[in-house]
Amino acid sequence: MLENFIFLRLEERKEAYISLNYWREKSGNEVDFVIRMHDKLIPIEVKFQNFKKCDYTIGMKKFNDLYEKEIKYNIVITKDFLDI
Repeated sequence: MLENFIFLRLEERKEAYISLNYWREKSGNEVDFVIRMHDKLIPIEVKFQNFKKCDYTIGMKKFNDLYEKEIKYNIVITKDFLDI
């Protein structure tokens, strides 16, 4: 439900970015949302869990490794933690 809520909020603001996608490898690693703004990417990971600190998922780490030159920043949204 949290992912759906975030998706709807992003859709409301679609004039602010060029595209909204998700990313997934054949192995199953994924990033929930990837926004393209001009020539930069913003990966967004949504987890309905308690986080005490920023802890990137394996999917986010792999995405960062592959696209590090294109990434503007990462966003992690959880039940009680937001990190940009």
